Amino acid sequence: MKLSLVQDNTLSEPEIILHYNSMDEQTKALVEKIQQYTETTTGRVGNRYYRVPLSGIYYIESVDKKTYLYEEHRVLHCGESLKVMQERLEKRNFVRISKNCIVNLAHICDVQSAENHHLLITMENGEHLIASRAYSASLRSFFQTEKFSREDTPCVLPPSPHPDNKLHTVVNLGKIVPVSSSPKRILVTSHGTAELIAALNCADRITAIIAFENYLEDVAAPYQGQLHSIPQILAPDNMPEIESLSDIKSDMLLCNYHFAKAMGMKLLHSASTYAAPVYILESTSPGRATIEGLYRDVQNLGRILSAEAEAASLILRWRNELAELKKLQLRKEPVRVFIFDSTRKNNIQDMSEVCLTSGSESFEHHLVSMAGGHNIFGHVKDNYFYVEWDEVIRYNPQVILIHQYKSDQTTQEKIKWLTDSPESQKIEAVKEGRFLILNLNEVFPGMQNIQAIKKMMIAFHKV
Repeated sequence: MKLSLVQDNTLSEPEIILHYNSMDEQTKALVEKIQQYTETTTGRVGNRYYRVPLSGIYYIESVDKKTYLYEEHRVLHCGESLKVMQERLEKRNFVRISKNCIVNLAHICDVQSAENHHLLITMENGEHLIASRAYSASLRSFFQTEKFSREDTPCVLPPSPHPDNKLHTVVNLGKIVPVSSSPKRILVTSHGTAELIAALNCADRITAIIAFENYLEDVAAPYQGQLHSIPQILAPDNMPEIESLSDIKSDMLLCNYHFAKAMGMKLLHSASTYAAPVYILESTSPGRATIEGLYRDVQNLGRILSAEAEAASLILRWRNELAELKKLQLRKEPVRVFIFDSTRKNNIQDMSEVCLTSGSESFEHHLVSMAGGHNIFGHVKDNYFYVEWDEVIRYNPQVILIHQYKSDQTTQEKIKWLTDSPESQKIEAVKEGRFLILNLNEVFPGMQNIQAIKKMMIAFHKV
């Protein structure tokens, strides 16, 4: 193939004329790459629409049935479905790497093999993506064809970290959240979330922790030392006012969905009085409270904090650990599980006690299912709610999962309450003493979920 370059000062833009005697595979591939630089699609940020060159798109992702275009440091909403975009781009150097992601091969800098047939992809802007085992063979095939060879790759060295003055953009709860620079003073609303930030090697960026759900002693030993000196704001019963959060000199608020809802932020950025960017953990929100939701949170936090490599490594580690746990022999029938948080008096007139438990919209419900358990109140579409003790007796759980945390009722007092009642002796879990005690960091999204699933499997199935 001959290449001739001719400068013509009369042209207003570059013009490419390709002479060929037959349209062979090599020529087709060349045409497809050239067309990528001439074609555009439409993207939206807020109420503004933009023409987006295909060549500038790093990858395309589907989240909650919405499609997003990822450029180097910007995210735009796309009106087309991922399926439509894949069909349009299948001859434009884009390839599917998972059920919800298509990547532009031209912006891949490095690909490494990972365990369980996954591939770890490093993009030119430093982001890390994971190709699932179902699509990794397809990606590998591109490295073995002329469509994507080592000579075609513009970058072969590891990318530099994000400069702090670059825009970091993520999609959070269906909204595009721009962060003008990598945050250095983060306000978090639990020690579980702080533990996750520490695992990304960013504990020094936490300015304060609101002890809303759990405490330092719930944090795993490797991270306690990194978090013990960070100021705590104690708010176990009363939520702080949104105005008081503004008094804390932070450049980002990282919170769970229920904290945001209690603060009056039902939707992202609905609290205009809090000026800093807000990220709500998707794995704590209804419909997204799953392990995949946690993976997405970690990927987003990696992007925001310029810790993409650490985030990708963490997700791969969890996937591999889960793959090993799935090899354990479990009972065919799920074990009936009652999630027991605490009790309270029903009301002043009726001194009987009701129990706080979990429904299908909680992350904990998802963990129980993954461990081969059946949440006896999983049919209730709610997060946490109170039930009458008679209902628990009627469902006759085989295992009772008890929350351990600082409260007026200790774990031993909860067990005593369970075992002292004559009516409770009808319950199989009480008769056999099958109680599983977990702290809140284990059952809420974070670093300790995989070990919690393993503990559940042992308690449920005696593996």
